[in-house]
Amino acid sequence: MAGTIRSTYRASLRVNLQEVGTTEPWSDTDLNDYLEQATNEAANLLVDDALQELFDLKLSQATVNGTDNYALDSDALRVVWVKYNGKLARMVGVSQIPLLDSNSFMTPSLTDPAAYVLNGKIYIKPTPGATVPTYDYCFVKRPVWATGDGIANPLNDDKRNIVLYLAGAIAFGSDSVKLSEATIHRGLAETAIKTLNDKFERLKQRTGGLMR
Repeated sequence: MAGTIRSTYRASLRVNLQEVGTTEPWSDTDLNDYLEQATNEAANLLVDDALQELFDLKLSQATVNGTDNYALDSDALRVVWVKYNGKLARMVGVSQIPLLDSNSFMTPSLTDPAAYVLNGKIYIKPTPGATVPTYDYCFVKRPVWATGDGIANPLNDDKRNIVLYLAGAIAFGSDSVKLSEATIHRGLAETAIKTLNDKFERLKQRTGGLMR
């Protein structure tokens, strides 16, 4: 399911903005910018499994004996999973990091590794040693929309309305007399995002969380 090209997106956005006649309050450059902002916002608000077209997989990444942190790819938006010693690592939130050392129930091991992301780096626990020289990880890429009217949006078309609603909210929000329209479009976007997120959460539950 490919994404729609920029010129078609822009034409649809103009329809949503209800522009009348030949006077267009928003330039093509303005709408291109709003669409790119909306695409990035959508990627931040949707759950990982709804963004599989943005998944990137890095296998057999080298570890260094005694080093627990490794730089993320520069285009990584967020990490989906980390695998170490052939095991999926427990992804730990920032608030839980201190518990890895202080809570015996959370102490990582080679058979039950843990990982977390902090300041653009992946941290792997237990600290890698010489016996396990690599790790794998999957991440969501930032949705970079290359320049050009014929270039497709990096998000698949099941997110098309979400991008259009968000772009509409941004466009209307730039005009002080159209803030009510911005609120309406923001609400439509939030509803569409919730619907898609809920769909993928239900699918995850049915498959026992094994969608990847």
